[in-house]
Amino acid sequence: MKEEALINICQAVAHGSARYVRNLRSHEWGKVVDCGGKELKVQVGDRRESWRCEECEDGV
Repeated sequence: MKEEALINICQAVAHGSARYVRNLRSHEWGKVVDCGGKELKVQVGDRRESWRCEECEDGV
């Protein structure tokens, strides 16, 4: 994921918008619940995971 996309996702999440990303390694989709540095905290089903932004693709 490019830096600009990461910034846009983090700003949207901070303002209450739902954003989804796909993990390029596991091919899972998750809802972004928090941003921190170069990682995204995502909700995948009933669990939360930390995904590195370079392993993610923006999915809106």
